[in-house]
Amino acid sequence: YGGEVLPPPRILVREESRERYGKYVCDSRRSGAELETEFPGFDFSELESNEDIWHTDERESPLAIQDRAIEFLQWLSSRPERCVAVVTHHEFLRHLFGQFGDTLHEEDRSLLQRTAANCQLRSVVLCSHGPTGSENDGPRSTIRVPSVSSVGSLASIGSSDGG
Repeated sequence: YGGEVLPPPRILVREESRERYGKYVCDSRRSGAELETEFPGFDFSELESNEDIWHTDERESPLAIQDRAIEFLQWLSSRPERCVAVVTHHEFLRHLFGQFGDTLHEEDRSLLQRTAANCQLRSVVLCSHGPTGSENDGPRSTIRVPSVSSVGSLASIGSSDGG
């Protein structure tokens, strides 16, 4: 880098990638104002509300988590950055990756869908190909996981309606 000083990465907080929400204390979050005070280097500008509007009397359903995960991927694929670190929770990852992999080699699908360990680092490449041209299709994307087969594997993803 020849002495070049790089700016610190932007740490953007998104509601979609949070843990399962619902009726338990562990399913809620603190107010945005509290979080901003504790984490001044984080950008909370994209939170829907200062308060936890997703805290309800019932736990979030698996289907709702899957839909939220698709929304997050669609948002992520629209970002200009080429390399992004996503910090999230086990339940979110389980429902995100559990939707994909039907076309992967069994060992690759197992790698993609395995349970996330505490503080685990996992690399995934997301390639957004943009809309397919059909009115009913959302953006088409590709997820690539480290392959255990010699050829490698790709899994196509689309909108939450299976498109």
